[in-house]
Amino acid sequence: MIHSISNWSIQDPYPSKKLEEVVPISMRIQCLIARNTNHELLKENFISISGAINMISGLEYHYQNFMEIVKLLSKGKNYKRPYLEHEIIAYINRVGQFYFFATSSLVKKIIPSILTQIPTIEHIYMFRRKHTGHRSIDRPFKEDTRHLQGVHAMSLTGMIGIHFEPKDKSKSLPQPKLQGRNNWSKLMKDHWKLGYAGYQLNMGKDGIYNIFIEKDHSLIVNEAYSVFEKLFDLNTNYGNKLK
Repeated sequence: MIHSISNWSIQDPYPSKKLEEVVPISMRIQCLIARNTNHELLKENFISISGAINMISGLEYHYQNFMEIVKLLSKGKNYKRPYLEHEIIAYINRVGQFYFFATSSLVKKIIPSILTQIPTIEHIYMFRRKHTGHRSIDRPFKEDTRHLQGVHAMSLTGMIGIHFEPKDKSKSLPQPKLQGRNNWSKLMKDHWKLGYAGYQLNMGKDGIYNIFIEKDHSLIVNEAYSVFEKLFDLNTNYGNKLK
């Protein structure tokens, strides 16, 4: 049976390290699985668990790509700007995949209050629901007015643009003092260097949703890891929960 871990060869990539010493998070989860191969959960759910680890690895991959592009933009390499949106869309889709894993019947049986474990993931998932999974302008939900459909469609594109939040809360980001291309170029370099680049999603009466990958990423992967920690809590009685 393909779903049982007994049919797969699982190796611990860092057998001499404590779990908390292993980075990145996706590799730490692999170590967690390798050290719990006899766990009840893996007898019939290994494929589901293994796929979820790949989702976290994907998040790490797109985060690194995103940060490399930000570094180039801070040096004035503006031709890289459109690539940023491709990476954030790919990142959000991986978040969406993990959201559906975390809220699956398998996980909910073990962690009924799962949404309290993943507040950042739940927040970012809305971008997937309204833009990256499918656009609300193409297949709207009942709450999506015609105006919101247009706003959602522009949310991760250059049509609305990126907004910045200062990394150092005690300081404001530089503001333009003089007109001119050179001054604007320097201003944008400073923004990429000193600020978190963010995107917004207008949800009408539900307010504005924000995503800042550079600061949100660590929250997202640590929330994901907390789900695996609870799934593999040795104090949990799985007997009836997995039936």
